[in-house]
Amino acid sequence: MPEKKDILLPLKSRGMSGWLMPLMTGAVCLMLSGILCLNLVQYEQENLKDKVQSEADFLAEHTSADIRNRISTLQRMVKRWESLGGTSEEEFISYANAYLADTPGYQALEWVDKDLLVRWVVPLKGNEQAKNLNLSSEGKRKFALLKARDTKSPAVTSPVELVQGGNGFLVYLPLYVNGEFQGFILAVFRIKEWLDYVFNARDNLGLGDFRICAFYDDAPVFMQEGWDDKQNPALDAMSHTGMMEHRISINVQPGISFIRQNRTLLPEMAAVSGIILSCLVTFVMFLFRKARMEARMANAAKSALHESEQSLRRLGDNLPNGMVYQVVREMDGRQHFIYVSAGVERLNGVTPEAVLNDPEVLYGQIIEEDREKVVEAEKASNQSFTVFNVEARIRNARGELRWVQLCSAPRRLPDGRILWDGIQMDITGQKNMEQALRESELKHRMLFETANDAIMLMRSDRFIDCNARALTVFGCTREQIIGVPPYEYSVPKQPDGRSSSEKALEKITLALTTGPQFFEWEHCRKDGTSFMAEVSLNRLELGGEILLQAIVRDISARKETERALHENERKYRELVEHANSIILRWTHDGRISFLNEFGQRFFGYTAEEIIGRHVHHSPIGRQWWT
Repeated sequence: MPEKKDILLPLKSRGMSGWLMPLMTGAVCLMLSGILCLNLVQYEQENLKDKVQSEADFLAEHTSADIRNRISTLQRMVKRWESLGGTSEEEFISYANAYLADTPGYQALEWVDKDLLVRWVVPLKGNEQAKNLNLSSEGKRKFALLKARDTKSPAVTSPVELVQGGNGFLVYLPLYVNGEFQGFILAVFRIKEWLDYVFNARDNLGLGDFRICAFYDDAPVFMQEGWDDKQNPALDAMSHTGMMEHRISINVQPGISFIRQNRTLLPEMAAVSGIILSCLVTFVMFLFRKARMEARMANAAKSALHESEQSLRRLGDNLPNGMVYQVVREMDGRQHFIYVSAGVERLNGVTPEAVLNDPEVLYGQIIEEDREKVVEAEKASNQSFTVFNVEARIRNARGELRWVQLCSAPRRLPDGRILWDGIQMDITGQKNMEQALRESELKHRMLFETANDAIMLMRSDRFIDCNARALTVFGCTREQIIGVPPYEYSVPKQPDGRSSSEKALEKITLALTTGPQFFEWEHCRKDGTSFMAEVSLNRLELGGEILLQAIVRDISARKETERALHENERKYRELVEHANSIILRWTHDGRISFLNEFGQRFFGYTAEEIIGRHVHHSPIGRQWWT
């Protein structure tokens, strides 16, 4: 008969194959939406890149326009100077102050005489070190000065270290009056302040939109805060502009706010829409295929369920020493069986039909002493909705007294009734074994407790149990000996001179590894008095645990008797050996067994020559009887 799982396995396989085509279609849709999403992302990236490049181009052009405007203004100052044939220091300072007040970014405006010495400085405060400075002492400054003088046109230096501190550059405008060289108008720019002004003048440049870095002849001269914290390096853009023979490069990096403002949700929307569309297509196709298979699967499941129920019924009917049952509790409290397996005939001696018609056929077999216990267990299972499990005695229809175990689990039916699915097992054999085991344990306990020898159980080197005789022998209470090692009730050293603890552990190890040990031992009682004992150590296994059984027999009286006997023998031997008479002993068959020293001297033979010979045939016999 095929099992239920064997029947459902092909159904599951068909269910998985039913997903194959919908999943493939959904995967194609998902792939197409992914391609669309990637194209949108790339388009947005290129669009952002173009906007950043435009901003970089604008800033470069704005920077170039600013420096052109400044040089143009400075050239007007030069023309005014030349048209007037010169100017006084007061007029120069006044004009320069007015110009500087409206145009940030300068460190100073200066007049340099034809000897290349700085004579006038505006403003003077903060630029005191520049006054009377000889500009021919430094290469970059001198090169630009000479170039401006010789070409009669403005010249710009490379980035220089300003005497006032910081980086900057210088713009020289030569002065000629009627062809006579009268020096230069020198504009001193502080690069950071100038570029701050230029970039902040950008009307639509919001805070956090961009970070800017500038290069003067490829040397970094300006870097806004946070430049190194790049959000998206791929969007960086650079633009270049010329300033006379020099080059200024503007590198623009977009900020988070710019990226957020100029990025749309189209890629994300396309991705989400693609996923949703793919899932919908997949699900719709699956439902379509599932509808075609549902009828076949339902029929197969119904057939498998019927086969499973038949298998369970056959299993219940053939259950040895037991039977399967179902009990229903009606809404009015009545209980009756709705299913009883054929095992009830073997166990209870009644037919399933009889039990189904009248539940008292089974309940009535429970003996009177156990019936209340069964009723209480049923009531508790009904109230707390827990497993009903009870052992009881029945007298079946054949008059046999049997022990049974009733076990069932409750479940609530859709109509509110309670159904118990249960099993009844014959446990008579188990109960008989338990009774025999209890009687055996009682018998062994009585032997253990009434033995005339002290009997102890040991785990490793500690006493864990003892009989009453042990307490008498050692003169202690049970609490005083349990958990104590045997050498605690021993003299410090044994008669052979060895330590009691060392020798006891050796005997314990031998008993556990090689076999039983039997030896004499000098113990002591709780009050310190010692006594000799015979000890037997035997390994045994109880409940899967390896233990030692120690049997101790007090042999003090026997030892005293042996000692007295040895003393009597010694005295007798001394009396015989030193007697001035011949003392001769022989066995019942005439063999000589003893001749004292006086007899040996008298006859002239040693004991070795005489003992064992027949008394009549020995030299003594011949001399004695002649």
